[in-house]
Amino acid sequence: STGDIPTKVATLSKAMRIIDEGLKASVESSGAPALADNLRALYDHMVSRLFIANLHNSDVPLAEVARLLGDLRATWAEIDPAPTAHANLQA
Repeated sequence: STGDIPTKVATLSKAMRIIDEGLKASVESSGAPALADNLRALYDHMVSRLFIANLHNSDVPLAEVARLLGDLRATWAEIDPAPTAHANLQA
């Protein structure tokens, strides 16, 4: 937890905004409201953990959020592993 603290704070703030105003804000409830609620809760948890990381200058919450985002990405990849292949079929 050493280094350029102002840059770390700014980067964490940006990550919090991306998760809250980007990922969470883009969740739609129309298809599966329970899934949407779970995703929003997960994004809220991530933002909370990043806030704690910022407040305490701790890397532990950062690792947790990185793992959660990685797990989420892997899950989405399993759902649609090759989006470019679909685009090529439509062309």
